[in-house]
Amino acid sequence: MGRATGRPRGGQRKFTGNKISPNITITDVFMQNKQSKAIVLANRGGARSSKSYSIIQLLVERFFGIPGRQILMLRKTLPALRKSTYKDTMGYVERLGLSGKVVEHKQDLTLDYGTSTIQFGSLDDPTKIKSTQWNDIFMEEATEFTYEDFVILRTRLSAPIDKKIPNQLYMAFNPEDEYHWIKTKVLEEMNDVHEIVSNYKCNPFLSEEYIKLLLDLQFQDPNYYRIYTLGEWGKLENQIYSNWGKIDYWCANPDETVYGIDFGFNNPSTLIKVAIKDMNAWVDELIYQPGLTNPELISAVSKQVSNEDKRRCYFFADSAEPDRIKEFEDAGFNIIPAEKDIHDGIDTVRRYKLNVMDSATNILKEIRSYSWKKDRKTERILDDPIKFNNHAMDAMRYALHTYTKEYCNFGPTVRFL
Repeated sequence: MGRATGRPRGGQRKFTGNKISPNITITDVFMQNKQSKAIVLANRGGARSSKSYSIIQLLVERFFGIPGRQILMLRKTLPALRKSTYKDTMGYVERLGLSGKVVEHKQDLTLDYGTSTIQFGSLDDPTKIKSTQWNDIFMEEATEFTYEDFVILRTRLSAPIDKKIPNQLYMAFNPEDEYHWIKTKVLEEMNDVHEIVSNYKCNPFLSEEYIKLLLDLQFQDPNYYRIYTLGEWGKLENQIYSNWGKIDYWCANPDETVYGIDFGFNNPSTLIKVAIKDMNAWVDELIYQPGLTNPELISAVSKQVSNEDKRRCYFFADSAEPDRIKEFEDAGFNIIPAEKDIHDGIDTVRRYKLNVMDSATNILKEIRSYSWKKDRKTERILDDPIKFNNHAMDAMRYALHTYTKEYCNFGPTVRFL
């Protein structure tokens, strides 16, 4: 079978899917994945295009509908998996009203239904899955993985095959880099690959506010618009931070520990923890979740930090939300409105060596793509960041810049040009 491409249908945002139960709707992305007989299904899509959720729907359908089906759902790291794929799958099973039909093994993140299994896992160590056999494998946020990971997983599609449905490997990703191995080694070189392209038009559940946010990217940066709005391949340029690297251990004896909070609701509310030692900063993400009211966010933060940190450490929060800050203060947090000058704040952050925890997947995703705007006509780089996927970047800036400016004596900040 040769490589095929599926693309969003029509110029307008339409929904042509069907309901599979009174409260469950499927999209064209679901149907394209279900009908494909290819071995590798590369779901390339813009932000919130329904690609990941559609794959979860399909694999859950197979889990309940095909006896003996062995399914593996992966993120590169376990913390990222728990916050995304695992949570979304369990939520979908609950929506189907089938939670009581499955046996859940929480310790090893496994679901059983008769002879069928869903195993949730990470690929921090590829040798963990070398001796396993699967019918379906899902690589969520596939750009996080290496080509070597993909090759190993491809060989694990070795469970006994159903007569009607082949063993298949699914990938879901934003097409951030036209030179990524998914494009150069899989889509351009392999046979039996089906590339399914989606964008916001494929998701009937997006709010008009979020659609406007995506459409407005055309006025900020052509690459962002291609990648996150249209789901087309791009090449991220003009990244703001290059002073960072991944790390798998936390600072043992920091000079100071501070927190940054970026408020949201439709966008994720974010809590970032920063340990500072000399001019090194260890950065971790504790909360990155939309849909939280302020009382819910206060409760979530209280569960993530110790009572000692709550009283002793500084929490620097978005100063544009004084009422929400006051509620945190009333709850006993040592919370302070953050310094919000973006340019000075970026300059401060660029002074530090940033050690980002390899489990902080949302920080890593944002910091890789956090870029300066580009003038569409002149191609001139503008002194203003693109305002998209920047929630963790804002929270990190609040923490580092406000602490540095108010409590350290590193001299005046010089604006980056």
